[in-house]
Amino acid sequence: MTVVLARFGRPQGKSESGSGLIIAGVVLIVAALFRWAVFAGFFGSDEVTYLGAAKGVLSGEWPHSSYIGSLRYGVNVPVAAFLALFGVNEWGAVAWGFLASLAEVWLVYLIATRVWSSRVGLWAMLLLAVMPLHAHFATRLMADSPLALFLSLGVWFLVRAESGSGRLVDYFWAGLAFGACYWIKDAGLYVAGMMLMAYALLCQRFHWRWGWLVLGVLLMLLGNMALMAWVHGDPLHLVHSGRNSLGRIVETSGPWFYLKALFVDIRHVGLAGWLCLLGLVQMLRGRTVAASSLLGQRLIVIWGLGFTLILSALPIKQSNYILMFAAPLALLGGLLLASLSRRVSASICGMAVVVGGLLAALQQASLHSFTANSLAAVRLADANPDMRIYVPTGAFRADLYAQALNQTNPRRQPLLELAQLDRDLLGGGGSEAWVMRDPQTEGWGDARDHNWSERSECLSRLALHVEPQPGLGLGRLVSAAMLAISHHLPAMGGERIRQQLGVKPAFWYRVIPGCRPS
Repeated sequence: MTVVLARFGRPQGKSESGSGLIIAGVVLIVAALFRWAVFAGFFGSDEVTYLGAAKGVLSGEWPHSSYIGSLRYGVNVPVAAFLALFGVNEWGAVAWGFLASLAEVWLVYLIATRVWSSRVGLWAMLLLAVMPLHAHFATRLMADSPLALFLSLGVWFLVRAESGSGRLVDYFWAGLAFGACYWIKDAGLYVAGMMLMAYALLCQRFHWRWGWLVLGVLLMLLGNMALMAWVHGDPLHLVHSGRNSLGRIVETSGPWFYLKALFVDIRHVGLAGWLCLLGLVQMLRGRTVAASSLLGQRLIVIWGLGFTLILSALPIKQSNYILMFAAPLALLGGLLLASLSRRVSASICGMAVVVGGLLAALQQASLHSFTANSLAAVRLADANPDMRIYVPTGAFRADLYAQALNQTNPRRQPLLELAQLDRDLLGGGGSEAWVMRDPQTEGWGDARDHNWSERSECLSRLALHVEPQPGLGLGRLVSAAMLAISHHLPAMGGERIRQQLGVKPAFWYRVIPGCRPS
């Protein structure tokens, strides 16, 4: 790796183009292996929704729903295709996000090579390859990696179109790519539209050729409306469903959320935020690699700054939204590294790789500790097919996910929510059953999960120990090392590590037959 990093810093000549592609291919392979090493898998968010909708598409029975996740056909249709190709298994479920993540790593190389040089492209794709959040979401069934891919694809075609040798068709392809965002997460198109307006205004780029971009977007919108009309009988069903969800939006954090994630709490981006900032400063000072496309350079800067500012102004702020501007972070970070000496750039990137690898492994370990008891409850149900089992939201969703992937015992009854237990107890229908209380997911999920004071009088402690599902991959190794170190740290620091990475076994109870809460 040191030899490869050092080679990145060599001055570029004509003979370097072929070797640059070879090194880029090596980086892409490293990115793929790294994503498998920090495989995330099930968490308990929208995976069940996407998987259920994809299986509905696969069977030809398109689900009718007003929940926005079921209507993201830019996720559900490709996932259905991969399920058909690879079978109904976890690889088929995550393949779309995995390949989209790798494709964006490659796109970053293409964009940087077009705007600056292949040296910048190699550094940039390596920074994106080891960015913790980018690697983490590559193996989760979510919309974020495909959305980030099509945003980057739209920018790539627009960079080509805005260059001196650009073609009209590139504007059209850019429009199709940005329009595809509407199929994946409609908010991605809205934010991209605001970013493009800012670019056009600041760079005075309003001209008739942009009509081809608008045409591409409109065609994708019309295609989505046609599908909505066919499936739901309403071409604006996605708009109406999205409008209904707006009333449930509440402010989740302050306006500094993303700036804090970039420069203070760097667990999601590693060193990319600081490298991007330094790259931007050096670019403004004229101390970076000269751009062969000044408009392309400006577009990348506006992409990164625009998305950061726009998303910071929205009421909902989530770490996964960082993926929408992860590529410009890597591009400007790569620009910085390409402008430094070979030894310095290799050293800095080496640190970025180590930090990114450790943080991605810790994210994997944290997720697996969170779901450890939920997945263990699914195994317990498989081993006790005749037992009625009530579980919190996390385990309930884990069971739905496992059932959708045909990974459960077909002879047993599904896990039941704790809210169902409350209804059964109030109805006097308490019968022989087991109940799970999971300290790993306590305080998460359905608020009714936490109603233990009322249901506890109808429960008796069960002498049952269910071994939590062990972690996987690089995260398991890093977690074991961190937990061992935690016992030699000051009390507060060690306890925090154990809370984040350790797994507290679930508590199990037996329902007292015929009991009704007073």
